[in-house]
Amino acid sequence: MSKIRFSKEDIEKLKDNPYILNISEKAITYTDEFKEKFLELYNKGKMPTEIFRLCEIYPEIIGQKRIDMVAYRLKKKVEYGENVTDKRKKFSGRPKSKELTKDEEIQRLKHKIQYQEQQIEFLKKISFVEKKAKWASSKKNMK
Repeated sequence: MSKIRFSKEDIEKLKDNPYILNISEKAITYTDEFKEKFLELYNKGKMPTEIFRLCEIYPEIIGQKRIDMVAYRLKKKVEYGENVTDKRKKFSGRPKSKELTKDEEIQRLKHKIQYQEQQIEFLKKISFVEKKAKWASSKKNMK
């Protein structure tokens, strides 16, 4: 992420661009269509800054470092045989649920029982300490 922040005016100029998916003060996200077009034009010999200008994403606003990084990341993805589409929405975070095998379910339930038994023992100890403190207090008051 670049240290250059986008002003409100810059955001307004770029937010309606069909090749920009999202833009905030700190970051910009390009559409998959832009990434594909970028690679197509780059492979035809166009320079990254020229491609940004053709797509009406102004280098004066974006900054050369961001342009260079977009070009670098896209070239690396192609080099490694990866798809340039954005996968964050499909694969973000942990899976919502997982099917457990019978052994995993038994293990989980055993752990839950053990934890609850520890909680019960702790509550018994607290209760015992409280009773002991009350007894000591009442014995003091008798004297």
